Amino acid sequence: MINDDTLSGNQELSTVNESGLYALIFQSRKKEASQFSA
Repeated sequence: MINDDTLSGNQELSTVNESGLYALIFQSRKKEASQFSA
């Protein structure tokens, strides 16, 4: 988590690299995720 000052105030940000993104999608139980991985 990264805290960053923006125009709308202090925001907490998360970053995910490409391999982490795919890992999150493939672990998801949402219908949209299964359509992505098919």
